[in-house]
Amino acid sequence: MKNNKVLVKYYAKVVDVLEKPKNQMGRIKKYHIWASEHVRSYIPQKAHIWILRVYKLRKPVYTGRTKGMVYANTLTPIDVSGAKAVINAV
Repeated sequence: MKNNKVLVKYYAKVVDVLEKPKNQMGRIKKYHIWASEHVRSYIPQKAHIWILRVYKLRKPVYTGRTKGMVYANTLTPIDVSGAKAVINAV
């Protein structure tokens, strides 16, 4: 953080949204960060799973962010041209 601004090095884009029954979350546990207890207690009967593609910006920038979560919209647009995917698609 610098002068109340955060350094943005990456951005993520939602490429798909899947809907899975709560009882199938164990099948994808190696792909998410939640503890099994959290999944059972927090997720309703069906979960909406966002599949993200993460890109590294060509040139990191300092920017302000909107209130709320750490991973939120920025106050100003960021140039994403030339960004490279962090993990190659399978």
